[in-house]
Amino acid sequence: MKLDPRVKLSILCTLSTLAILFQNVRSLLVLFVSCLIILMLLKCNIKRLLKPFKSLIKLVIIMSLIQSVFSQGNHVIISFFNINVITVEGLIRGLEFFLRMLTILFSASILKTCSSREIIQGLTQLKVPYDLSLMAVMGIKFLPILQQQFSDTFIAIQLRGVDIKKQTLKEKVKLISYLLMPVVAGAIETAKKVSISIQLRGFRAYPTRTSYYSLTLNKIDYIILMCNLLYVALFILCFGGIN
Repeated sequence: MKLDPRVKLSILCTLSTLAILFQNVRSLLVLFVSCLIILMLLKCNIKRLLKPFKSLIKLVIIMSLIQSVFSQGNHVIISFFNINVITVEGLIRGLEFFLRMLTILFSASILKTCSSREIIQGLTQLKVPYDLSLMAVMGIKFLPILQQQFSDTFIAIQLRGVDIKKQTLKEKVKLISYLLMPVVAGAIETAKKVSISIQLRGFRAYPTRTSYYSLTLNKIDYIILMCNLLYVALFILCFGGIN
């Protein structure tokens, strides 16, 4: 399904905003399923989308378990020395956090179905300053580069005979702290080169920019926008009173 980038941005804003505002498991589950359906309609390969998020999903699972431990309740599942470790209420809180973060991560993947040029043009036609649009897209593109630098550094350390898996937690934290500085320095150096490249191309030479490429909404886009508004209204009507 070929949609205007502005329509995809509206869907992204709807899913992420509702995921933040509503804290009920049923409402968050509906949002997550809706996000998966939208991704399938946009013909996204969900398995491929999961690869960049593997480490983030592991972190979300750990944070969900921590959330379940520190959220106390009356229905105890596991306790040690009269201290409630895991409760039903805690597990529910952890599940809510898990569904919320997955919905936000997966909804952000909707923009992967658009090119950088389409996103910039869509934001520009929404009256967002071109500078901010360009910086937002560059930030999205820069994150995989930073992740690749961390991955290359870890591989280089393993090739030198360091087995990271056998190290203790304290040693891993110390190793990451040592690697953080050179990776950040490399990222800053890359940002400087990109900045110089943009300036050499005459960026901000004139107060306004012209573009031969223009986005237009068609009938399907208007229908999807109306369905998006209807979805928000029905969602609030169904789950607005649920705490």
